[in-house]
Amino acid sequence: MRIELCICLEWCGRRDSLPHGDECNAFVSCADILAFLTDAKLYTQRLKLMPQNIDKVWSGYGFDTTCRFLDDHILSKYSWYSDQLIDTSDYLARPMTFLLVDELEKLVIGMPASIEEDQQRPTRFRDALMKMDPYVAATKYALSKGGGLQFFSARLDTQKIRDGDTLIYIGTESKKAAEAYSHMLDVDVLSAKELRKRVTEEKQV
Repeated sequence: MRIELCICLEWCGRRDSLPHGDECNAFVSCADILAFLTDAKLYTQRLKLMPQNIDKVWSGYGFDTTCRFLDDHILSKYSWYSDQLIDTSDYLARPMTFLLVDELEKLVIGMPASIEEDQQRPTRFRDALMKMDPYVAATKYALSKGGGLQFFSARLDTQKIRDGDTLIYIGTESKKAAEAYSHMLDVDVLSAKELRKRVTEEKQV
């Protein structure tokens, strides 16, 4: 996760960071849905993105709206003033669920670019995995735990693992890495297959 220094971070103070929050946190997901619906309502009514128009498209519903508009007048508050990156390790919503995957960035040849286009393009395994059941199970698991979800990079994320986190592995090398971390930290280690089974069983209870 790439975050640079900006004034609004100083205003907000410490807040939990939720990687893939739109997929594993009900509040972030709901905010995304409302944002998409607002955009659609503005578009169909041919209205500009302005505070008064947002109030207009949501009038008549059973809730009040308050619009705080981020425009050019306060651009300096949320634009970064330094290229220095923030170490998010201490800010991640815990417990975190990390996905350790062998050859995550390898190419999967032969997947269509889109339904409309009759052409082929190289697709990375990460993109394919995010449409498969193991990833869906991981998002449900992270939601039930109240934490975030993140693909794991040994180069960037080793310091982010904490006691209580969960490591989900796919592949023999990722299994070795996950088990190695479990010898140093109090973490849960599951294969993607075991995770799917656990999520299914919890759903049935």
